Amino acid sequence: MLEKKPSKGGFPPPFNSAAWGDAATIVPWTMYVAFGDKRILEAQYESMKAWVEFVRRQGSSEFLWDTGFHFADWLALDAKPGAYLGATDMHYVSTAYYAISTDIVRKAATLLGKTDDEREYAALYEGIRRAFNEEYVTPAARLAVPTQTAQVVGPPYLNHVLSDNGENEAAYRLLLQKDFPSWLYQVTKGATTIWEHWDGIREDGTFWSDAMNSFNHYAYGAIGDWLYRSVAGIDTSEAEPGYKKIILRPRPGAGLEWAEGRLETMYGTIVSRWSRTEEGRMEVRATVPANTSAEIVLPGAASTAAVMESGRPLAEAEGLSFAEETPDGVKLTAAAGEYAFAYSLG
Repeated sequence: MLEKKPSKGGFPPPFNSAAWGDAATIVPWTMYVAFGDKRILEAQYESMKAWVEFVRRQGSSEFLWDTGFHFADWLALDAKPGAYLGATDMHYVSTAYYAISTDIVRKAATLLGKTDDEREYAALYEGIRRAFNEEYVTPAARLAVPTQTAQVVGPPYLNHVLSDNGENEAAYRLLLQKDFPSWLYQVTKGATTIWEHWDGIREDGTFWSDAMNSFNHYAYGAIGDWLYRSVAGIDTSEAEPGYKKIILRPRPGAGLEWAEGRLETMYGTIVSRWSRTEEGRMEVRATVPANTSAEIVLPGAASTAAVMESGRPLAEAEGLSFAEETPDGVKLTAAAGEYAFAYSLG
């Protein structure tokens, strides 16, 4: 249950750890993006702002959160044996999340017409960015924290970062590998839900711990977000949230011959499906609900002339108002409707 305001005295322990505490800003913003209803931001704005102001008072300067305990890279594999905290500097993580929350408050202020707050939190965000770079980035533009987590701040972002930066195949390899540590390693050990630890059950069959060792835990389940938004390619736009403007951009990769995603929205069910045929063709099917529109990117399509929709050339297809050739494939603007695209892969 969300509360409009923090308790008296701010956010007392144990509710002041970065990332966990940043739910105060991230949850309302995520709900706004998913549903497009500004009322959640109106109701939570003072609490969101109070969280950022609380953090602002904690550091050695207003631009760093470099004090206190943080769970940070909790249960990371580079932790010492039997320990919980990973090797990544916890204040690197806390300052990164401070920047995230500050930017969210800035965006919320913009949407709610709070122009003074918008300017203030834009300036604060830029100050945090500068301080973060001065503290954690060397003059040679290398991170001073030499861990994998420092590169991407954990599993929720890892596969997204890879897919967004030309390493989609590496993201698929991470998804599908079965050796430890991996998501499918857990399946080889009989898992039907996501574990709290990568090695909740070790390769020799022993437990990581017989105390804190949940076998039904969300955190690493964040890979599901990548499966929907990258593999199936279903996303929305912050500019037109709530799936009023849909982005359908599937990203096929080695190891899967087809994928399908469905998402229930206020407007109806969005469907995105792609499959590769033995003849080297790609088939993409999309359902765009009523009263919405979609930007569709057809992966691997070399030209508009090569694409057929329901057996017709794109120029003759109904509901398509714009087509463009991009490095990622043909990009289309589609009205509500059902579409079946087919084309040869280059």
